[in-house]
Amino acid sequence: MNYIIENIDIYKPFEIIENGTLVIKGTKIHRIYNLNELPQSYLYDKDYTRIDSFESVLIPGFIDLHIHGGGGADVTDDNETDIDKITKLHLQNGTTGLLLTTFCEYGKKSIEQQINNIRKTMEFNESILGIHLEGPFLNPDYCGMYPSNSFLDPDIELLKKWIELSGDTIRMITLAPELKDGLELISFCAQNGIVTSIGHTKADYEQIRKAVNFGASSVTHIFNAMPQLHHREPGAVGAALMDELLSAQIICDGIHLHPLIVKLIVMLKGAQNSYLVTDAMRAAGMPYGEYKLGTFETINYKNGAVRSKDGTLASTALTMLDSLKNILAFGDVSFLQAIHMASTTPARLLGLQKYLGSIEEGYDADLLILDKELNIKNVFLKGKKII
Repeated sequence: MNYIIENIDIYKPFEIIENGTLVIKGTKIHRIYNLNELPQSYLYDKDYTRIDSFESVLIPGFIDLHIHGGGGADVTDDNETDIDKITKLHLQNGTTGLLLTTFCEYGKKSIEQQINNIRKTMEFNESILGIHLEGPFLNPDYCGMYPSNSFLDPDIELLKKWIELSGDTIRMITLAPELKDGLELISFCAQNGIVTSIGHTKADYEQIRKAVNFGASSVTHIFNAMPQLHHREPGAVGAALMDELLSAQIICDGIHLHPLIVKLIVMLKGAQNSYLVTDAMRAAGMPYGEYKLGTFETINYKNGAVRSKDGTLASTALTMLDSLKNILAFGDVSFLQAIHMASTTPARLLGLQKYLGSIEEGYDADLLILDKELNIKNVFLKGKKII
């Protein structure tokens, strides 16, 4: 079906068209018009459904590069139907593109099961852009909630096996570059179109700089699962804040990062080099209570936070819509900058900026219509009206 969305403020990458009109034809954004520019011929074309969106805004769909679960399901569940619950929950909250992210829990067999299930789900789910491997090439000294005995040293041959198992859909990997053969694996990823994100690491500043030289381009949930910033040892945090070749993941729940730190990151990195992620687990979209983190830990979700029994933060229950509202509330950013952080920048990091993450003619029609309070009115995925 084709659509004409009228009387709406359209947020292009560097321009706002007030009371504009956007035409969706098939899966693509066909035309964008300023006020009163829509040709009269469209008004009599029965192939188009008209949507009057007065006092609403049109933005690109959110892209989440770090997400484990939601809607009561996560990537460790053993069939594609459960994984489909994740994407449906987040699609309803505006995420039209995501990287399903593995849990590093019980070694190679568990990871391979997750990869296989995600690959199968991708065959019929257009919102999944690929796989993010969070581990197992992580430093046990900064394991977070993961069982440290599940970690391995970087292994290019093992990664090649997983790439084949995934049907070449692994798009990002989080690893600790200081581990044996870490730099070689980063170089391999750079040569094969896989984004390397530094995380769960105790690398010092010089080791991070080497990782960047070998092709690392992102830092996973900055400030979390890494040594904290020190005035004599800037480490991963200092490198992430100051190196323009590194983009920083922000978990914007007001808990993983104090609002002042969020402002600091954005001030130093800008909206083009920092991006929002949820790091969500199965509690996203669910009521407060107890939930399994993967299959290895029972956590408690209450007061907006997901914690283990000892109080350690364990993922989140965020949606990207929550993240957008939060960054606007305490990130000291404009609405246009927030859109970059939720859509445009992650698309660019994945190399998809020529057809995703922005509102431009010829781009995929992954779009959100929000009211003035930023509640979702409509979601379009590849031109199909989902809500």
